[in-house]
Amino acid sequence: MIPGGAEPVIGRHRPVVIVFLVVINIIVFIYTTSSGIPLYASSQQAVNEFGFKPGYIFYNPQRAIVTMFTSMFVHADLLHIFFNMYFLWLFGSRIERTIGHLKTLLLYFLSGLSSYSIPHWLYTHWRLRITFNSSCWCFWSY
Repeated sequence: MIPGGAEPVIGRHRPVVIVFLVVINIIVFIYTTSSGIPLYASSQQAVNEFGFKPGYIFYNPQRAIVTMFTSMFVHADLLHIFFNMYFLWLFGSRIERTIGHLKTLLLYFLSGLSSYSIPHWLYTHWRLRITFNSSCWCFWSY
């Protein structure tokens, strides 16, 4: 089942966290596209600056922590951000209505952080190379 009905959002059930996350993602996308073709694709420089690289953990731990969070908001191109934000809205607004604002924000960040550890664990235990990011968070919780 894909959610998306015309259910009214009443009172305290407004998806303020999801709206906040969508706005932040769009602002970061606009910023990361400013050096290339505007609003088309993130520049390679922005991806290198804000993207997470596992090697940072060993030779620059402070940078690793910062990029673990900033990389949750970097998108490759217009289609990438459009579909991520579309599904974030579809699933996230219902999740926020169910579990509340704070738990939704916590779920978003914990899922984003776990997206770095799970592929590493799968590779070290079963030699599986799988990469995914925080956009998977809504499927884990829905």
